[in-house]
Amino acid sequence: RDHIIGGRFWFDACNPSPFILRAFRDYVGTDRLMFATDYPFLGAKDMLAFMDEVGYTEEELEAICWKNADRFYRLGLAE
Repeated sequence: RDHIIGGRFWFDACNPSPFILRAFRDYVGTDRLMFATDYPFLGAKDMLAFMDEVGYTEEELEAICWKNADRFYRLGLAE
């Protein structure tokens, strides 16, 4: 994992395949994954439905949906 991302890359979760999202979680993790949509082709409700199929933990969903963006943009919301 470290040889791929090396702490420099961030990823978006805009993929309508629960299989791909699971594989990404298992191989890369969720600490640098952020929620995204491909609006107008794939809206937030659709993307959240795909994410529900993955079986993310509550902690993973919080990280993906807002905490990782908070860290990336240094917003200080989680403090």
